Amino acid sequence: MPNKFYKNFVLKDGRKVVLRELKNSDADTSVTETNKVISEGPFLYLNKKVTKKEEVEWIKSLLKNIKKKSAVNLAAFEGKRILGTVSLRFGKGRNSHVATMGIWIVKEYRSSGLAKLLFWETVKYAKKMVPQLKMINAGAFATNKRSLKFQKKLGFKKVGILKKDGRIGNRYVDTISMQLEL
Repeated sequence: MPNKFYKNFVLKDGRKVVLRELKNSDADTSVTETNKVISEGPFLYLNKKVTKKEEVEWIKSLLKNIKKKSAVNLAAFEGKRILGTVSLRFGKGRNSHVATMGIWIVKEYRSSGLAKLLFWETVKYAKKMVPQLKMINAGAFATNKRSLKFQKKLGFKKVGILKKDGRIGNRYVDTISMQLEL
């Protein structure tokens, strides 16, 4: 199945990337790079490395949700290597104007403008699929200052704190709830 979304971009540092939808065949690069990000520390909600089988199942589930128009996901690639993804999962019924965001970017592409580009391209693409999209929810552990700073830079506002919502080792941490009105 050909991708509906495929765009070439040059980042501010001159590196070339392609933004496109994930495919089942991306599982190898996706599991490798996801696990590198997980290994860097407690920044994702995942607390253990994923297996290839888990990644294949996640991609299958994601593609099923995209087909049902209940999610959208774009990924950035350099050749066949995945550099990061942005996923938006849409609410239903009275929440159909709201999406929840998930994002990760490999370490060497942070601060390159890639995350911002990938986020806004995903939002534009999502609005074509779900025109009623008006709000994006996100969150990060209170200890993840980089993610919270990035979300604020995109225009997200802090809307709440979920006390002891996560656990890093033996320590409970709060999740900062963020929201962007489109």
